[in-house]
Amino acid sequence: MKFLVLIGGGRAGIDLFQSLLDQHSQVSQFPGVFNLNKFLKKIKNINQSDKIAKIFVQDYSIFFDSRKNKIERHDQLGDKKNSFYKLNEKKFEMVFKRLIGKKKLNTKNIVISLHLAYSTISKENINKKKIIAINLHTEENIVGLGNLNFTTLYTIRDPIVSLSSGFKHWMNYKNGKFVTPWSIFFHIDRQFNSLKKISFKDNSAIVIRLESLHLNSKITMKKFCRVLKINFENSLLKSTYHNKKWWGDSLSQKFLNGLNKNFKNKVYYDLFFQKDLNLIEFFLSPIYLKYKYNFRFKKNKENYSFLKLYPLKIELLIFLK
Repeated sequence: MKFLVLIGGGRAGIDLFQSLLDQHSQVSQFPGVFNLNKFLKKIKNINQSDKIAKIFVQDYSIFFDSRKNKIERHDQLGDKKNSFYKLNEKKFEMVFKRLIGKKKLNTKNIVISLHLAYSTISKENINKKKIIAINLHTEENIVGLGNLNFTTLYTIRDPIVSLSSGFKHWMNYKNGKFVTPWSIFFHIDRQFNSLKKISFKDNSAIVIRLESLHLNSKITMKKFCRVLKINFENSLLKSTYHNKKWWGDSLSQKFLNGLNKNFKNKVYYDLFFQKDLNLIEFFLSPIYLKYKYNFRFKKNKENYSFLKLYPLKIELLIFLK
Protein backbone atom coordinates (compact mmCIF):
# COMPACT_ATOMS: atom_id res chain seq x y z
CA MET A 1 0.00 0.00 0.00
CA LYS A 2 1.41 3.40 -1.03
CA PHE A 3 0.80 6.69 0.79
CA LEU A 4 0.02 9.91 -1.08
CA VAL A 5 0.07 13.14 0.95
CA LEU A 6 -1.89 16.10 -0.49
CA ILE A 7 -0.53 19.62 0.12
CA GLY A 8 -1.81 22.91 -1.30
CA GLY A 9 0.31 25.96 -2.04
CA GLY A 10 -2.29 28.51 -0.92
CA ARG A 11 -5.59 28.77 -2.78
CA ALA A 12 -4.33 26.30 -5.34
CA GLY A 13 -7.04 23.64 -5.58
CA ILE A 14 -5.85 20.87 -3.27
CA ASP A 15 -9.44 20.13 -2.13
CA LEU A 16 -10.53 20.14 -5.77
CA PHE A 17 -7.81 17.60 -6.55
CA GLN A 18 -8.92 15.41 -3.65
CA SER A 19 -12.51 15.54 -4.90
CA LEU A 20 -11.28 14.11 -8.23
CA LEU A 21 -9.83 11.09 -6.40
CA ASP A 22 -13.26 10.28 -4.98
CA GLN A 23 -14.68 7.00 -6.33
CA HIS A 24 -11.38 5.84 -7.82
CA SER A 25 -11.35 2.09 -7.32
CA GLN A 26 -7.67 2.02 -6.26
CA VAL A 27 -7.68 5.01 -3.90
CA SER A 28 -8.81 5.04 -0.28
CA GLN A 29 -9.28 8.42 1.42
CA PHE A 30 -11.29 10.40 3.93
CA PRO A 31 -13.52 13.18 2.52
CA GLY A 32 -11.51 16.13 3.79
CA VAL A 33 -8.47 17.28 5.73
CA PHE A 34 -6.98 14.71 8.10
CA ASN A 35 -4.40 16.19 10.48
CA LEU A 36 -2.60 12.90 10.93
CA ASN A 37 0.26 14.32 12.98
CA LYS A 38 -2.15 15.76 15.55
CA PHE A 39 -4.14 12.52 15.66
CA LEU A 40 -1.01 10.40 16.18
CA LYS A 41 0.01 12.57 19.13
CA LYS A 42 -3.42 12.10 20.67
CA ILE A 43 -3.29 8.29 20.50
CA LYS A 44 0.42 7.98 21.28
CA ASN A 45 0.01 6.10 24.57
CA ILE A 46 -3.15 4.18 23.67
CA ASN A 47 -2.74 0.47 22.92
CA GLN A 48 -6.39 -0.52 22.43
CA SER A 49 -7.83 -0.47 18.91
CA ASP A 50 -11.39 0.24 20.03
CA LYS A 51 -10.26 3.40 21.86
CA ILE A 52 -8.30 4.56 18.80
CA ALA A 53 -11.39 4.13 16.62
CA LYS A 54 -13.60 6.04 19.08
CA ILE A 55 -11.16 8.96 19.22
CA PHE A 56 -11.10 9.10 15.42
CA VAL A 57 -14.89 9.10 15.22
CA GLN A 58 -15.12 11.86 17.85
CA ASP A 59 -12.48 14.07 16.24
CA TYR A 60 -13.69 13.58 12.68
CA SER A 61 -17.43 13.37 13.04
CA ILE A 62 -17.74 15.46 9.84
CA PHE A 63 -16.54 12.41 7.90
CA PHE A 64 -19.59 10.49 9.13
CA ASP A 65 -22.23 13.22 8.87
CA SER A 66 -21.36 15.78 6.21
CA ARG A 67 -24.09 18.17 7.34
CA LYS A 68 -21.58 19.26 10.01
CA ASN A 69 -19.02 20.30 7.40
CA LYS A 70 -20.41 23.65 6.33
CA ILE A 71 -17.16 25.44 5.56
CA GLU A 72 -16.35 22.89 2.83
CA ARG A 73 -20.03 22.80 1.76
CA HIS A 74 -20.37 19.05 2.24
CA ASP A 75 -23.85 19.87 3.47
CA GLN A 76 -24.78 21.11 -0.03
CA LEU A 77 -23.70 18.28 -2.30
CA GLY A 78 -25.39 16.91 -5.41
CA ASP A 79 -26.85 18.46 -8.55
CA LYS A 80 -29.52 20.28 -6.53
CA LYS A 81 -27.12 21.21 -3.68
CA ASN A 82 -29.37 19.47 -1.14
CA SER A 83 -27.55 16.17 -0.60
CA PHE A 84 -25.18 14.96 2.12
CA TYR A 85 -23.62 11.67 3.24
CA LYS A 86 -24.03 9.86 6.53
CA LEU A 87 -22.10 6.75 7.59
CA ASN A 88 -22.48 4.36 10.51
CA GLU A 89 -19.88 5.20 13.17
CA LYS A 90 -20.38 1.99 15.15
CA LYS A 91 -19.89 -0.12 12.04
CA PHE A 92 -16.68 1.80 11.31
CA GLU A 93 -15.35 1.03 14.78
CA MET A 94 -16.15 -2.67 14.36
CA VAL A 95 -14.52 -2.90 10.92
CA PHE A 96 -11.41 -1.04 12.09
CA LYS A 97 -11.01 -3.39 15.06
CA ARG A 98 -11.37 -6.40 12.75
CA LEU A 99 -8.90 -5.08 10.17
CA ILE A 100 -6.24 -4.14 12.70
CA GLY A 101 -6.72 -7.51 14.41
CA LYS A 102 -3.53 -8.56 16.16
CA LYS A 103 -1.29 -6.34 14.04
CA LYS A 104 1.18 -4.08 15.80
CA LEU A 105 -0.38 -0.71 16.59
CA ASN A 106 2.19 1.32 14.69
CA THR A 107 1.56 4.35 12.46
CA LYS A 108 1.45 2.42 9.20
CA ASN A 109 -0.99 -0.25 10.37
CA ILE A 110 -3.27 2.27 12.08
CA VAL A 111 -3.43 4.61 9.06
CA ILE A 112 -4.10 1.78 6.61
CA SER A 113 -6.76 0.17 8.80
CA LEU A 114 -8.55 3.48 9.43
CA HIS A 115 -8.77 4.19 5.73
CA LEU A 116 -9.79 0.71 4.68
CA ALA A 117 -12.44 0.62 7.42
CA TYR A 118 -13.84 3.87 6.05
CA SER A 119 -13.76 2.54 2.49
CA THR A 120 -15.53 -0.61 3.67
CA ILE A 121 -18.47 1.22 5.22
CA SER A 122 -18.56 3.40 2.09
CA LYS A 123 -19.24 0.15 0.17
CA GLU A 124 -15.95 0.22 -1.74
CA ASN A 125 -13.93 -2.87 -2.64
CA ILE A 126 -10.87 -2.63 -0.38
CA ASN A 127 -9.17 -5.53 -2.19
CA LYS A 128 -8.51 -3.18 -5.12
CA LYS A 129 -6.99 -0.37 -3.06
CA LYS A 130 -3.36 0.55 -3.82
CA ILE A 131 -3.14 4.15 -2.60
CA ILE A 132 -3.95 5.78 0.74
CA ALA A 133 -4.49 9.49 -0.01
CA ILE A 134 -4.19 11.83 2.98
CA ASN A 135 -5.19 15.48 2.66
CA LEU A 136 -2.82 17.22 5.09
CA HIS A 137 -3.61 20.50 3.32
CA THR A 138 -0.52 22.40 4.54
CA GLU A 139 3.18 21.58 4.61
CA GLU A 140 3.40 22.11 8.38
CA ASN A 141 1.29 18.99 8.97
CA ILE A 142 3.96 16.74 7.47
CA VAL A 143 6.02 17.08 10.66
CA GLY A 144 6.01 13.81 12.58
CA LEU A 145 5.31 11.55 9.60
CA GLY A 146 8.95 10.68 8.99
CA ASN A 147 8.46 6.95 9.55
CA LEU A 148 5.91 6.77 6.72
CA ASN A 149 7.24 6.39 3.19
CA PHE A 150 4.99 8.68 1.16
CA THR A 151 4.79 10.67 -2.05
CA THR A 152 3.73 14.32 -1.80
CA LEU A 153 1.24 15.80 -4.25
CA TYR A 154 1.61 19.58 -4.23
CA THR A 155 -0.81 21.84 -6.10
CA ILE A 156 0.50 25.21 -7.20
CA ARG A 157 -1.01 28.32 -8.74
CA ASP A 158 0.29 31.63 -10.04
CA PRO A 159 1.69 33.03 -6.73
CA ILE A 160 0.17 36.52 -6.99
CA VAL A 161 -3.22 35.04 -7.88
CA SER A 162 -3.04 32.53 -5.04
CA LEU A 163 -2.06 35.14 -2.48
CA SER A 164 -4.68 37.67 -3.53
CA SER A 165 -7.39 34.99 -3.76
CA GLY A 166 -6.64 33.65 -0.29
CA PHE A 167 -6.69 37.09 1.29
CA LYS A 168 -9.82 38.23 -0.56
CA HIS A 169 -11.82 35.13 0.29
CA TRP A 170 -10.88 35.11 3.97
CA MET A 171 -11.68 38.83 4.24
CA ASN A 172 -15.14 38.22 2.76
CA TYR A 173 -15.86 35.06 4.78
CA LYS A 174 -17.98 36.01 7.81
CA ASN A 175 -16.83 39.62 7.50
CA GLY A 176 -13.19 38.66 7.97
CA LYS A 177 -13.46 37.63 11.60
CA PHE A 178 -10.89 34.86 11.12
CA VAL A 179 -8.29 37.15 9.52
CA THR A 180 -5.38 38.07 11.80
CA PRO A 181 -1.78 39.25 11.34
CA TRP A 182 -0.70 35.66 11.99
CA SER A 183 -3.02 34.26 9.30
CA ILE A 184 -1.69 36.71 6.72
CA PHE A 185 1.88 35.75 7.58
CA PHE A 186 0.84 32.10 7.25
CA HIS A 187 -0.51 32.67 3.71
CA ILE A 188 2.55 34.66 2.65
CA ASP A 189 4.88 32.04 4.10
CA ARG A 190 3.08 29.29 2.17
CA GLN A 191 3.73 31.10 -1.10
CA PHE A 192 7.41 31.67 -0.41
CA ASN A 193 8.53 28.63 1.54
CA SER A 194 6.23 25.57 1.40
CA LEU A 195 7.41 24.24 -1.96
CA LYS A 196 11.01 24.96 -0.98
CA LYS A 197 10.64 22.99 2.27
CA ILE A 198 8.99 20.05 0.52
CA SER A 199 11.76 19.89 -2.10
CA PHE A 200 14.34 19.29 0.64
CA LYS A 201 12.48 16.37 2.20
CA ASP A 202 13.50 12.79 1.52
CA ASN A 203 10.13 11.74 0.11
CA SER A 204 9.34 12.22 -3.57
CA ALA A 205 7.02 15.00 -4.74
CA ILE A 206 4.65 15.63 -7.65
CA VAL A 207 3.75 19.24 -8.50
CA ILE A 208 0.52 19.97 -10.39
CA ARG A 209 -0.50 23.42 -11.58
CA LEU A 210 -4.13 24.32 -10.88
CA GLU A 211 -4.22 25.94 -14.31
CA SER A 212 -3.22 22.65 -15.97
CA LEU A 213 -5.71 20.73 -13.86
CA HIS A 214 -8.53 22.84 -15.29
CA LEU A 215 -7.38 23.49 -18.85
CA ASN A 216 -5.72 20.14 -19.60
CA SER A 217 -7.63 17.93 -17.18
CA LYS A 218 -7.42 14.54 -18.87
CA ILE A 219 -3.76 14.83 -19.84
CA THR A 220 -2.82 16.01 -16.35
CA MET A 221 -4.68 13.22 -14.58
CA LYS A 222 -3.30 10.57 -16.93
CA LYS A 223 0.22 11.73 -16.13
CA PHE A 224 -0.61 11.56 -12.45
CA CYS A 225 -1.85 7.98 -12.86
CA ARG A 226 1.31 6.93 -14.68
CA VAL A 227 3.50 8.29 -11.88
CA LEU A 228 1.43 6.56 -9.17
CA LYS A 229 1.02 3.40 -11.32
CA ILE A 230 -2.75 3.30 -11.01
CA ASN A 231 -5.45 3.04 -13.65
CA PHE A 232 -6.93 6.12 -15.26
CA GLU A 233 -10.68 6.15 -14.56
CA ASN A 234 -13.30 8.63 -15.77
CA SER A 235 -14.18 9.46 -12.17
CA LEU A 236 -10.91 11.44 -12.07
CA LEU A 237 -12.59 14.13 -14.15
CA LYS A 238 -15.53 14.57 -11.76
CA SER A 239 -15.47 16.70 -8.62
CA THR A 240 -17.41 14.70 -6.02
CA TYR A 241 -17.43 13.49 -2.44
CA HIS A 242 -19.12 10.15 -1.87
CA ASN A 243 -20.14 10.32 -5.52
CA LYS A 244 -22.16 13.50 -4.89
CA LYS A 245 -21.26 16.63 -6.84
CA TRP A 246 -19.12 19.11 -4.90
CA TRP A 247 -19.45 22.85 -5.51
CA GLY A 248 -16.32 24.16 -3.82
CA ASP A 249 -15.89 25.52 -0.30
CA SER A 250 -17.85 28.39 1.21
CA LEU A 251 -14.85 30.74 1.06
CA SER A 252 -15.34 30.98 -2.69
CA GLN A 253 -18.55 32.99 -2.18
CA LYS A 254 -20.01 31.27 -5.26
CA PHE A 255 -20.68 27.72 -6.40
CA LEU A 256 -17.86 26.28 -8.53
CA ASN A 257 -18.80 23.64 -11.08
CA GLY A 258 -15.80 21.31 -10.85
CA LEU A 259 -13.19 21.35 -13.62
CA ASN A 260 -13.52 24.34 -15.91
CA LYS A 261 -12.07 24.26 -19.44
CA ASN A 262 -12.57 28.06 -19.56
CA PHE A 263 -10.71 28.65 -16.29
CA LYS A 264 -9.02 32.05 -15.91
CA ASN A 265 -6.97 33.43 -13.06
CA LYS A 266 -8.01 36.69 -11.44
CA VAL A 267 -5.77 39.08 -9.53
CA TYR A 268 -7.29 41.50 -7.02
CA TYR A 269 -4.90 44.36 -7.75
CA ASP A 270 -6.51 46.61 -5.14
CA LEU A 271 -4.80 44.48 -2.48
CA PHE A 272 -1.27 45.37 -3.64
CA PHE A 273 1.06 48.31 -4.07
CA GLN A 274 3.05 48.19 -7.29
CA LYS A 275 6.22 47.52 -5.31
CA ASP A 276 4.48 44.49 -3.68
CA LEU A 277 3.86 42.94 -7.08
CA ASN A 278 7.44 43.62 -8.18
CA LEU A 279 8.81 42.10 -4.98
CA ILE A 280 6.71 38.94 -5.25
CA GLU A 281 7.74 38.31 -8.85
CA PHE A 282 11.40 39.09 -8.09
CA PHE A 283 11.77 36.80 -5.08
CA LEU A 284 9.61 34.04 -6.57
CA SER A 285 11.12 34.25 -10.05
CA PRO A 286 12.45 30.63 -9.82
CA ILE A 287 8.84 29.40 -9.44
CA TYR A 288 7.62 31.64 -12.28
CA LEU A 289 10.34 30.29 -14.55
CA LYS A 290 10.16 26.61 -13.59
CA TYR A 291 6.37 26.35 -13.79
CA LYS A 292 6.02 28.67 -16.79
CA TYR A 293 4.03 31.49 -15.22
CA ASN A 294 4.13 34.80 -17.06
CA PHE A 295 5.82 37.81 -15.50
CA ARG A 296 3.38 40.72 -15.50
CA PHE A 297 5.72 43.59 -14.72
CA LYS A 298 8.98 44.95 -16.04
CA LYS A 299 11.80 44.76 -13.55
CA ASN A 300 12.81 48.22 -12.41
CA LYS A 301 16.23 48.90 -10.97
CA GLU A 302 15.04 48.99 -7.40
CA ASN A 303 16.69 48.00 -4.15
CA TYR A 304 14.58 44.93 -3.41
CA SER A 305 16.58 44.06 -0.32
CA PHE A 306 15.57 47.42 1.13
CA LEU A 307 12.00 47.52 -0.21
CA LYS A 308 11.12 44.11 1.26
CA LEU A 309 11.39 45.65 4.73
CA TYR A 310 8.35 47.82 4.05
CA PRO A 311 4.92 46.33 4.84
CA LEU A 312 2.77 44.93 2.06
CA LYS A 313 -0.55 46.61 1.39
CA ILE A 314 -2.43 43.56 2.67
CA GLU A 315 -0.54 43.86 5.96
CA LEU A 316 -1.58 47.49 6.27
CA LEU A 317 -5.20 46.59 5.52
CA ILE A 318 -5.12 44.08 8.36
CA PHE A 319 -3.52 46.66 10.67
CA LEU A 320 -6.28 49.16 9.87
CA LYS A 321 -8.98 46.51 10.35
